This record gives sequence, structure tokens and C-alpha cells, in this order.
Amino acid sequence: MHQSYITGYGRGVARNFNNSIYPAITFNCGPKTECREHVDHGNASNMLCAITALGEFDHTRGGHLVLFPLKLAIQFPPGATILIPSACLAHGNTTLQPGETRQSITQYCAGGLIRWVDYGFCSAKDFLLKEGAAEKMEIDKAPGVRWLGLLDLFSTIEDIPAV
Repeated sequence: MHQSYITGYGRGVARNFNNSIYPAITFNCGPKTECREHVDHGNASNMLCAITALGEFDHTRGGHLVLFPLKLAIQFPPGATILIPSACLAHGNTTLQPGETRQSITQYCAGGLIRWVDYGFCSAKDFLLKEGAAEKMEIDKAPGVRWLGLLDLFSTIEDIPAV
């Protein structure tokens, strides 16, 4: 929903790809793209981030995607894509073998874009000046409340039908 508003607002705002839901993309050109443990705090916390691995490496020996809180290291071969909630799940990847290359493409939605749409296509500062603190709090919700509503958007094991 927000993507339609973002791309429909004003000149010069366009989708990265016609068939993508993501308004932002990062190309990590390597030649040895390796990420230490991190959380993408600026991303929208209720959206999944799409990570695609590229390059020439033995995915059984390196380049694993590590989901630190889950204590998982996942083989992540070139050409594979995974969706993770990168704003709330610490992640990174393992080193490669000598002579190997790895690049990645990451598609995501910055939380600031969501707020920009919610604030009527203006910054938080401009919205506050124009509409006041009470109206901004109505949109933002009280601290600790908004994320609970966003958390409810994720599926649970109970939501998955039995086979």
C-alpha cells in the first residue's frame, strides 16, 4: 500500500523494478561481500528484506547466512534469495575461501519512507510543526505500542494449515 503512494507522489519517484514491492535496493559489489552481525535498524520492522547472494563460491564451505538469535547458519548458494525481517533479526554471513567472490543484492523498505507517507508526504519535523504533537502521537502510537501491532502482522505456526 505505501509503495503505491510513494511512487504515485510527485515527479522523480519511481519503482526500482516494475514487478518489485521494495522501494529501496542496495548492490554490494564485493568482490568479497562479508557482513558482520548487524540489525538493519532503519528498515521497516514489519517488512521482510529480500537478500540475494551472487558470485562464485562454494556455499558448503563459506558464505553462509547466519541468523544469530536463532543460532542458525544456513547454506546460502549463489543465486539464492531469502526473506528475513532484517530490522529485528541480527544477521550476517561467514567468510569465503581464498580466491572466491561474493556479491549481494538487498531489497528493503526504509522505515522513514513509511513515516513520510503516514505524515502526508513530509518529514516528521514538518508534520509536527503543521499538525502538532497530539496528531503525530496518534500516527506514531505510544512507545512500545506500535511495534506490537506490527508484530501481529507476522504469521505464527498456528496460522499455517495442517497438511
